[in-house]
Parts: sequence; structure tokens; C-alpha cells
Amino acid sequence: MRQLRLQMARPGDHPDEHLGEAETITIIRSRRLRALIATHDNGAARWADPVQCVGTWRLVKLALRKQSCSLDDALGVWQAFVDAGGHPPRDDRTVQEFRQWLESDW
Repeated sequence: MRQLRLQMARPGDHPDEHLGEAETITIIRSRRLRALIATHDNGAARWADPVQCVGTWRLVKLALRKQSCSLDDALGVWQAFVDAGGHPPRDDRTVQEFRQWLESDW
């Protein structure tokens, strides 16, 4: 697990950065679980292969489609993520663009 974390890290990363992703990938592989990882870390998704990954935003869209959350909840996730210093989805830089994407077909 620590070895995978080291492989995932870039120079200057905090020693604990990527640790959660590395732990998750290691557990799934070692236990041969049939699992899905939800992450907004594209690097982790590449390292997870062949474990299937889904992005954070697709998971939010799925929750909205399955009526597990409201549109306001979904938009609130986007806003909280951005307010915490996270980067919005590449193609949805504003909350209005994100809303349009949420309301669009897959």
C-alpha cells in the first residue's frame, strides 16, 4: 500500500496524500473484491485499473437521476467543493454550467 502511494505521489506531495486511494485500491485488489471506486482523482483512477472508477460528478448526477438527492443538494455539493478549494469539473466552471450538465442526458 505504501509502495502504491509512493508511485502515485508527485514531488512535494504531503506524505499522506493519495494514501486513502492507495489503501482502497490495495484492499480491493488483495481481497479480489468486485467493487467500484468513486474519486475525482484521475491519477488514482489510472492506478486503480482494472478496478472500475467513477468520477465524483458522475456519482452526483447518478444520485440525482435515482432521486437520492435533489437538484439543490447536487448544486450544493458542487458549491461546497469549490468553496473548499476544489477545482470544478473541467467543462462546468460555473454552477450554471454544472446545472445544465446535471439536467442533460448522459
